[in-house]
Amino acid sequence: MSFTSDVKKELTRNLATTGALLALVRMNGSVGIFNGLTLSITTENAGTAKYIYQMLQELYEIHAEIRVHQKTTLSKNRVYTVFITEGAGELLDELSLADSLMLDNGVPEFVKNDEFIKKDYLRGAFLFGRS
Repeated sequence: MSFTSDVKKELTRNLATTGALLALVRMNGSVGIFNGLTLSITTENAGTAKYIYQMLQELYEIHAEIRVHQKTTLSKNRVYTVFITEGAGELLDELSLADSLMLDNGVPEFVKNDEFIKKDYLRGAFLFGRS
């Protein structure tokens, strides 16, 4: 196991927070319109997928679905997608990422103005980065 994997595993032991979830959705989230608004979040780490699932339940009482599929390349890696159908729009609104389906690319003011959330946002950005 690599050093980065060890650090990410350690970071997922911390409590779920809005800052980490915001970084996660901004970095790995995809918004779709299929029978309403949907949100999917993709990762290659099973522990991270479980953490995302638990974070959504703890913070927003959103019940998501985890889908697993094998990469099409020769590697052995699996890809985990946390799929949200119910509550996706409300979650995007709560995180200040969407306003009437207009996605916002900037960092929300509530992150910039709160030191705890700012630090947690950076923790989430590292945790959910693709390295």
